[in-house]
Amino acid sequence: MKKKNYILFSFLLIAVLIFTNPSEENHLQTVKLKLKMSMNKKMSSDINSTNNSFNSIGKGLGMILGDALIDRLTENFVFRQNFVIFSLTKVNFKGEDKIIGFGILGNIFITDRIEEALKPNLKY
Repeated sequence: MKKKNYILFSFLLIAVLIFTNPSEENHLQTVKLKLKMSMNKKMSSDINSTNNSFNSIGKGLGMILGDALIDRLTENFVFRQNFVIFSLTKVNFKGEDKIIGFGILGNIFITDRIEEALKPNLKY
């Protein structure tokens, strides 16, 4: 009887993992959010440190343009590799894939390596 319970539990666990595996859209949105938060944090500290209002306006415009750049970068370079019960977030740059995140049970965990992987393309 115990063996039957283990098999049932295993099937149930696998089913939960399969149905809660994050979609590619979730991976992209998580990467966008992480990059935008990082950029906004850096840009807002730069804006607060400048006393020149024209310089602050320029940096504010840079934040707006940066959001559009991040959207384009993630759509072109970031993708999900699906392993049915979990998935990996990867960046393809110069023909080389780098793992920057992991998705399981509806959650996506992005490492700080994302900025390192996209650094040649990000100028903020």
